[in-house]
Amino acid sequence: IFVFLIVQGYQHTSNLKKYLVRLFIFAVISEVPFDLMGSNQLFSMGHQNIFFTLFIGVAGLAVLEHFEMKNQILPQIVALILSIFTAELLNTDYGWYGILFIFGVGILRDQKIGQTLFGVVMGTGQLLIASLAFLPIWFYNGERGRQNKWFFYFYYPAHLFVIYLIRQYLII
Repeated sequence: IFVFLIVQGYQHTSNLKKYLVRLFIFAVISEVPFDLMGSNQLFSMGHQNIFFTLFIGVAGLAVLEHFEMKNQILPQIVALILSIFTAELLNTDYGWYGILFIFGVGILRDQKIGQTLFGVVMGTGQLLIASLAFLPIWFYNGERGRQNKWFFYFYYPAHLFVIYLIRQYLII
């Protein structure tokens, strides 16, 4: 669902630069609670949160689309490879798999059947239950629902911090 929503955000944003900056800022903000939860350290370069994966995926997708409009295949392949390499180098959540998932859903975003089949196959590769996420996505009508985007941006680091606090409480 994260991948589908990030591609929807990319597709419908009125300002790609602001979208990328927002993703990067929340990647940095989320890193402290992510590291506290995962390694009990304030900052660790061992593993980076999913916002970094989402940021790299959207940036790579934008580069791919730029060269797609110019019918240049090689730079598109390079965009995918560099995105995968960057995610793996930084050891982001879901790494190469997350990037490939974002690119696939992004490339197939106007092909509902292809996108769903791709999502089911990729979801099965991670966890069989992840494929079920594409059931509600199949019924998505393309209309923006009522939402508060800032809630979701702040929810991620907040819930990580709550998990860290619960873990601290249970360990003591």
